[in-house]
Amino acid sequence: MTDGQGREARGLALVAFSTLAYGVQPIFGRVAYAAGVEPLSLLAFRYLIASACLALLVRGPMPPLGERLRLWAIGSIFVGNSVAYFMALETLAASVTALVVFSYPVVVA
Repeated sequence: MTDGQGREARGLALVAFSTLAYGVQPIFGRVAYAAGVEPLSLLAFRYLIASACLALLVRGPMPPLGERLRLWAIGSIFVGNSVAYFMALETLAASVTALVVFSYPVVVA
């Protein structure tokens, strides 16, 4: 296997892992709710872990301030989407919530 093929295989494996993670997210959310966890505390814990992991992976110089602000804005929108998604899990079935969230952009497009 050449280096290019190895990188492609690794990329495909990461995409498959990401797909699996997004697919089981509502199931784990429902399990957490059954254990008495609130949506905001669940997401705060999730993003705290993600921030710590990303902080360990940062290498090289920091991007310029304008780019950092743009990335924070995009991240804030993603957090808002996550909060809405996990709050919807409290009232809708996980399958319906996932169907609406992942098919809505296609319908809009």
